[in-house]
Amino acid sequence: YRSDRLPALMRVWILSVTGLAVAVALYETAQVLGWRSPVSDLTVSALLVAALVAVFLFVFLGTRRPRRVDSFIPATAAEPPAG
Repeated sequence: YRSDRLPALMRVWILSVTGLAVAVALYETAQVLGWRSPVSDLTVSALLVAALVAVFLFVFLGTRRPRRVDSFIPATAAEPPAG
């Protein structure tokens, strides 16, 4: 794994996608039963895509490790010049 948090983050992704799929199924069922959505289907689709992108970014950024920079600054470099 790139991150020790990967299994937990993947559960977030799986639960989010599953939750959105259930929400879409309920939305479609409600429309079949006669409910009229106050917003257009395009707006609902845009919200779903935005939610998926947000969860993806959360998981993606959560699996990144900060780059390790090993720099050595000698103690003499921090001292002001004599004179």
